Formats: sequence, C-alpha cells, structure tokens
Amino acid sequence: VHSTNLKIWVHGCPWCVDCVRDRWRNVPVMKEHDEYEWLWQALRQGQHDLVTALAPREFDWKSCHPGYGTPLMATMHNAIVCPGGKQEEERSHELIRWCMAMGADPRGVAGRADAMSVGLPPSPPGPGWKVYDDNGHIWWQYDGMLGLFWCEDSKKTDSDSYSCPGGDPAMKIMAEEHSGHSAISLILAIKRKLDLWNPMYKKYSERIDKLASVFASGSVHLADNLMLVNKSIVQTWTNALANDQLADVELQAQDGTSVWAHGVVLCSASEVLKATLSSPMREGQTQKIPSNISQAALRHLVALIYTGCPDKEYSVSVHLEALDLAHRWQLDHVVEALETKLVKEVSAASKLSVQEQLALIDHALESAVLKHLPNLRQACHRTVAASQCLRDAAMRNEFGCTASKDLASITGGEQGPGVGNNKRKRTLEL
Repeated sequence: VHSTNLKIWVHGCPWCVDCVRDRWRNVPVMKEHDEYEWLWQALRQGQHDLVTALAPREFDWKSCHPGYGTPLMATMHNAIVCPGGKQEEERSHELIRWCMAMGADPRGVAGRADAMSVGLPPSPPGPGWKVYDDNGHIWWQYDGMLGLFWCEDSKKTDSDSYSCPGGDPAMKIMAEEHSGHSAISLILAIKRKLDLWNPMYKKYSERIDKLASVFASGSVHLADNLMLVNKSIVQTWTNALANDQLADVELQAQDGTSVWAHGVVLCSASEVLKATLSSPMREGQTQKIPSNISQAALRHLVALIYTGCPDKEYSVSVHLEALDLAHRWQLDHVVEALETKLVKEVSAASKLSVQEQLALIDHALESAVLKHLPNLRQACHRTVAASQCLRDAAMRNEFGCTASKDLASITGGEQGPGVGNNKRKRTLEL
C-alpha cells in the first residue's frame, strides 16, 4: 500500500505516534519463566537444526505452553501445511521423532492453549488482524501463526472470501484451536474437517495419516523413562565418578589403559557386572574387568552409567564402541541414550559426503539389526530411502552383508550380485 492517507487500526483502535509510544511502555517484559520462548517458536516453525542442536538439557518436554500447548502440538501446523514440500515434510517428521525421544508425548493434553493450526483465522477484528484505510478502500490483513491472509471489509464475516498473498486460494476450513487437545486429537480433528472437503485437500489429509504413523512408531517407550533432575544431582554423580581414591574396580581398555569405577555403582547398574564382580573367577578376585573397546569409549560408557550424560563430545565410532559393550553388559539406560544419539547422527547424515554416509549407515544399521534397536534401524532406512545416492549404493551392494540384507525392503530385493557375501567393512572416521 502506497497511500499517504493510510491509517492503521489494531483491534479497532487507530494508532498515532504518541499512542504507539504509550502502548509500547505498557508492553509486559518477558518474565524469567519465558526463557524457552525461542524454543517454542522454533518448534512452531519446524526449525529442525535449531531445536536439535540448542534445546537445553533441562527443558521439560512434557510441559505446556499457554499458547502452543505441548511441544508436539507446536509442530503440527508446519508439519501439515509443509510450505517447503516433501523435503520439509520429512524434516518435520525427523524433528517430531527427536522430540519424542527427548520425552515429548503425543498423548499429552493441553488444558489451555490459545494457538490454532491449519486453516483460516477467526474473522476480524481479533489477534493478528490489522485494518487498512486506503483512500476509502477498507480492507483487513492477518499476519500471525496461521500465515498471511487478507479480506475486504465488506466481506470480513465471509471466510470464503479470504485470500493468501500471491493469489493462492486460502484453505476454506476454520483453524482448529489447541485448547483441550493432545497432538493426536488435534490432527484427528483437523483431518475430520479436511475430509469434508475431499478431494480438494487430500494431500493435507494424507500428511496427517503420515503424522499418525510417526506418532505410532515413535520412541514413547523411551520418553516414559525420562524425568527431570536437578543439576546438582548430576554434579554429585560427576564428582563421584572423578573420585579415584574410593574407586575399587578397574575397567581395562583394549590398549591396556584403565578407567576406574566404583563397584557398588556398577553392580547397581548391571546384573551382568554384579555377577562378574561377585564371582570366584579371576574378574571377581582381582576386581579387574577387561574389554575390547578403546579408552575413550570406555570413559564414555562409564560417564553414561553414572550421570546419563556424556562428559564431552565423541565421534560416531566411539558411540558405536560404547554401545556394543553397553549391550553386552545389559546397561539398558546407556543403550537407550546411545541409540537416541545415533538416531540423531543418522538423521543428519545428509550433511556428510556420500562415502561418509555409506560408512555411517553401514555400521549403524548393522548394530541396530544385531542388537534389535528399532528406532536406529528405522532412522537408517529413512535416510537411505530419502537419498538416491544411497539407494543406488544399496542396489550395487556397496553396504556390508547385514546392512545389505536389511535394506532389501527399500531396494525391492533388486540388489547386485553377491548380496549377502559382501564382507568389506568401511572405515568409520566420523
């Protein structure tokens, strides 16, 4: 609009410069408990990398936002509308799976939540709407959570007249409010509305079906095992781990170096270690347990036993080494933590070179199959299915024996000669 006589109203009130200044003084300052507001906005916009890289460890994934509702509800609008197409849709699914692995539950209900998803906003005036007077031509524009819309003032109560910028037709259903919903009931309510307009909105309804499958296959069983703990508790166990003077068990790495730990902690974490340390065999007599993994992997494993948190960043190869020993020692909570970390690494594999992707998927998928880790296996399959280069590599039998056999469902069983006999192992240097 380029009129010099333009006036703007918000909620029916004209704003002059002094009015804007006075109103600005009365805007409440963000309170301390709103420190995660950036995270909620990132979830709403489907910012996969931002959320997975910077979400604070202490964030409660079962919490509710007064606007968005639960963390998963915050992601639903972008996951269904998907303005970026199929690639963005898959990234939304990866974000949802990651959130579920962190503790977000699609069954959680938000008693109060003012946000809305998928469809038209309530007719003006209201939140997000501004009215413009352009030389006597009155029209309204909405710029809010649901996107951009505009309508003539004379037709503001007729939602069928709403238009989107660029001339695209607006979705002719009223957006669904989050209040009283879970993520599951929210998408089902939106689907009911969409199906009434079938086949006009068939693609959106199909996206909801895919979201339902993501919820059904997600890591809710891992989320049920998560809880928030005070930082001081983690620090207490970190201090205990660092106390070598009271450590009485020597864990030996494959190169002969050692990592010391406390027998009472190891026995409490693993029935296998309890039996080993209390047996009349050499390990029980000497309180020394040999292993076939590197010292770095052994340190990583012990830190996860004590605190559930890594003491520093480790490579994928170290994660896999630690996973192997954690599985043999039946350290279930460590296995779950490492599986979640590897799912994240596999999901971000597109940033790597093709050869690095091949090595990562080969090792991760073999570990997932042999250790029966469904979430890691699904992540490997999704990554291969989404990459033409990886699918071609599977067709040419460039993966190892175990991975090649397991990827047959993606390649349709049409693999190169010698499948099942490929014994080559790629070096993993990630």
